[in-house]
Amino acid sequence: MDDSLELVRASLKESQADKGAYETVISFYGKMDNEIMHEEWRAYDAVGKQYNVLAIERS
Repeated sequence: MDDSLELVRASLKESQADKGAYETVISFYGKMDNEIMHEEWRAYDAVGKQYNVLAIERS
């Protein structure tokens, strides 16, 4: 597969779902040859800690 994604920006914003919490919003664009079928996304930091991710598609 020849997928490519480019990070556009990352920002910290107040959570709309959890009052008093913050969320990291990551914007990217790219080309994907395969269709994304998974509803569950995960992010991992440098030490391997896992974070649940909410993916919202916008064009």
